[in-house]
Amino acid sequence: MLLAVAIGAAEPEPPREDAPPPAAEREFLARFVGDWLGAGTSEGKPVKDVFRCQWSLGERFVRFSYQAEAGDKYVGEGYFWFNPRRERYEWWEFNNGHWPVRQHVGRREGDALLLEESAADRKLRLVFRFTPEGTLQMTEGFVEGERVKPYVTITFRRQPAR
Repeated sequence: MLLAVAIGAAEPEPPREDAPPPAAEREFLARFVGDWLGAGTSEGKPVKDVFRCQWSLGERFVRFSYQAEAGDKYVGEGYFWFNPRRERYEWWEFNNGHWPVRQHVGRREGDALLLEESAADRKLRLVFRFTPEGTLQMTEGFVEGERVKPYVTITFRRQPAR
């Protein structure tokens, strides 16, 4: 009797969604936590905005609120996190703007978080970039092929802890 045994490397089990994020991703998320005051432009008009981030649900998610202080009336809030099973960042936002419910997915590239939203009527890119000067730059734009046409550009400065 001939017995054949196949020996192969078993595929590792992917992490569960409820697993903590890898240390590097958690450290990156921690950089957002705090109060940020920003100035820039939205659709060509000057704006001043407040972006507040705090840990939520056992430091698994970053809960944010976003409020226009001058230049428009935008208000939004939501959560973002690193999904360890899908190995990507995910962002959910609820707001009083053109698109009241938004979902983005993306990745980290160095000091930047690149998020994309693909809906039936739009494709947008939202980028948060930490600069060497300690600011947080946010750019949002329409994706047109390989180009991104920005319509929001804001530079945030961290505010002292309250």
